[in-house]
Amino acid sequence: MNTAKVPVGSTVAVVGLGGVGLSAVLGAQVAGAARIVAVDLSDRKLALAQELGATDVVNTRNPNHVQAVRDLTSAGIPLRA
Repeated sequence: MNTAKVPVGSTVAVVGLGGVGLSAVLGAQVAGAARIVAVDLSDRKLALAQELGATDVVNTRNPNHVQAVRDLTSAGIPLRA
């Protein structure tokens, strides 16, 4: 939470739902993100991300996954370092 500096009400995308990614989903939820988009190729991990607070999920096996994220987020999400 402290590293990502997620503003309350913001939109967050988490790409890759291993241990770190799932922790990022939890952190975004605790920080008050309004929308959390989880992105992975595993339906099992996507379902778990929803249980942990992801509001939307995108499977990268979908050939249009980039457009799907853009559609969910009004054209994309700015990157933060």
